[in-house]
Amino acid sequence: MLEALASEPQLSQRELARRLGLPLSRAHFILRRLIQKGMVKVHNVAESTHKLGYLYVLTPRGLEVRLRLTYSFLHRMAEQHRRMAVRVEALIDERVTRRNGEGGVIGVMLVGEGPLAQAVGDVVRLHPRARLVASGGAAEIALVVDPSVKRPRRDGLEVVELVSG
Repeated sequence: MLEALASEPQLSQRELARRLGLPLSRAHFILRRLIQKGMVKVHNVAESTHKLGYLYVLTPRGLEVRLRLTYSFLHRMAEQHRRMAVRVEALIDERVTRRNGEGGVIGVMLVGEGPLAQAVGDVVRLHPRARLVASGGAAEIALVVDPSVKRPRRDGLEVVELVSG
C-alpha cells in the first residue's frame, strides 16, 4: 500500500483496494492504521468536484518504513537468488562428476518460462561445464522452473524440480 500511495497519492480507497486485490473494507482498515501510525497524511483537495478528492501522502516516517520494507524485500530476493544459483551449480557439478569425472560439458534444459527460468538460464549460461539446450536437444538434466508444465520423460534425463507445485 505504501508503494501504491507513494506513486499515486490521489488514488481513491476503492481504486487502491482494486489494485492491491483487497476488499474495500480491508484497504480502508490498513489505510486507517497507516494514518494512525503517522506513516500517511490525508489532504482534502479543495478543487475536487467529488467527495473522493483526497491525497494520501507518505510522511517522512512512512517514507522511511517504505524504504526499509523495500530494502528487506530486495535483500530476501537476492538471498533466494543466491541459494538458487548455488543449488543449480551444485546439480551441474554433481552430474558432470557422476558422468565422467571432472571433465566435460552437459546439456541442461529448462522446463517452464518466466522470471525464474530467466534467472536459472543465466546461471546455466555462466557455468563453464554446462550449456543450455532446447527442449528437443541433448540434455542430461531438465530443471523444472514451472510446476504446471509437463515434465519431459526420456531415458538418461534427470528431472529436477526447482519449485514445488
